[in-house]
Amino acid sequence: MRLASRSGLAVCVVVACVISSCGKDPGGAAAPRPDPAGTRAEPKTEGAADTQTGETGETGETGEPEPRLELETEFHRTRFGLGTGMWVLGIVHNPHAEPITDIRVRVRLLDETEVVVGRAEGRVRRRLGPGARAGVAVLVTAPVVHEQLRLIATAIIDDAPAPEPLPLRLVHGRPERADFGGWLVRGHVANSGPDPFKGARIEIQGLDKSGKLLGIDWLDLSAVPSDDTLEFEVGDLRYEESPEQFSIELRGPALD
Repeated sequence: MRLASRSGLAVCVVVACVISSCGKDPGGAAAPRPDPAGTRAEPKTEGAADTQTGETGETGETGEPEPRLELETEFHRTRFGLGTGMWVLGIVHNPHAEPITDIRVRVRLLDETEVVVGRAEGRVRRRLGPGARAGVAVLVTAPVVHEQLRLIATAIIDDAPAPEPLPLRLVHGRPERADFGGWLVRGHVANSGPDPFKGARIEIQGLDKSGKLLGIDWLDLSAVPSDDTLEFEVGDLRYEESPEQFSIELRGPALD
């Protein structure tokens, strides 16, 4: 039995999730850190593993672009980010009958005349099957005063064969209060396969009473030995308010 290595933890007719009066960050939010990992690990928080955030501003595309599908989005909340930054938390949903990949998430900040005054980009670094949902966190590095916030997501159809099921099993205890504040999750991952498994990740979502995201944290596991288990401990999980529930899921390697 070994210990995990822990780090630290979205045809372009666009569907947008809009909120009003987003100019201020909510008070009391802990600042997310860059990427999570495990031996008594500090988790990766928002935007680390699955949601890869890029520099603000539009990115140019070369070549013939593939047709992109619109996705459904839900905006949940904002949190303070590193320095003066702001994390935008929400959900991306695949409403289509096909699996999707290359999921791109955009945040747009608008003034009272609906002119874009700020923007940020992100990616969901995994495949989503039909009807599947993914929590996202996009970092706005230099937020400005705004009246509306739009969360937009598009993707392309994934024609590749479905990946094989992970030869891994996640076992964890109930999240508990840590000695110095925040929350703590302990558990292990068992590998029933014939080879060590590299690149597995654990996603931890804190949720409020209505099921909306309070935060997303990630744990990047070191290689899980074949026919063995890897213990992990994730601490310093902090939220603006005490979560009513947690979602703890095992994920495969992140897509490039």
